[in-house]
Amino acid sequence: MKASPLQDLCIIGPVSKDQIWHGDSLVQTAAGGVPTYAGLCAHALGAKVHVVTTWAEDDDAFFQKTFATSDISLIRHPSAETTTFDLRYADAHASHRDMSCSALGASIKSATWSDTPSRCAYFAPLMKNDIAPSLIQEAARHHSVALDAQGYVRDIQDGHVIPHIWQDMDDTLPSVRFLKVSAEEASLLTGQSDPEDAARALLAKGAQEIILTQDDCGAIIYNAHHTFDIPAYDPGEIVDTTGCGDTFFAAYLVHRLKSSHLRDAGMFAAAVAAMKIRHWGPSLATWDDVMIFQKMSAEMP
Repeated sequence: MKASPLQDLCIIGPVSKDQIWHGDSLVQTAAGGVPTYAGLCAHALGAKVHVVTTWAEDDDAFFQKTFATSDISLIRHPSAETTTFDLRYADAHASHRDMSCSALGASIKSATWSDTPSRCAYFAPLMKNDIAPSLIQEAARHHSVALDAQGYVRDIQDGHVIPHIWQDMDDTLPSVRFLKVSAEEASLLTGQSDPEDAARALLAKGAQEIILTQDDCGAIIYNAHHTFDIPAYDPGEIVDTTGCGDTFFAAYLVHRLKSSHLRDAGMFAAAVAAMKIRHWGPSLATWDDVMIFQKMSAEMP
């Protein structure tokens, strides 16, 4: 039996159908979720990507079309529904959004990716019950683990997405090498309003490397030895901010799999996120595209 090829990233989490609103106008219904934004971004940057996800059979053609232009390998868990969000922004330039959820996909409860060797297992829940935390602990025995914690701090009340206290955090974070949180999520998880204090508290709970995003204020990269403030690049034009956090983390991980330099990885990720903002959908920028963008940005007065 032929062994499965080594993947750089194995992304585990649900896709979603995102109805994106600017004010009162529905501007697009698009494929969303971390497998979409992070998976296609990482693939375009040259990474080998495997995705374990869930969507309803009725949406099969919709999502197969989304991934059709890539050679990303897919495992789909069956689900009666596809997670569906309404994302309401004040306008195209806004980073803050109001979220509501009209359907939830099935939880991922089994390690169907265990026979697919990968350098990093990237867990990406969208809601609190999407991925059993025990799977993260299991994966850490054989992989470097990356976690986007956004889903674990979300619940639904009357269709609206509301903050949720993550009960399994203390048991889970010691298994996590790369932890991505927004400033708002970090504050909720730690009770610390200062981003650096929040990052320090998350590090103390066992995560080895904290990637804390701050929308148009950039990001903080934090580990036991260093803290790096990563400024945001000027995108020049803002079309769509949906998926920027997913894009940043995916680009960061792709760079970190090649390099031990945290600041370089952070600046690379910031550049990819800025490039993504300029168009709809996932980033399809190549590594060379990012190098050119960074060089041109450095040369601007």
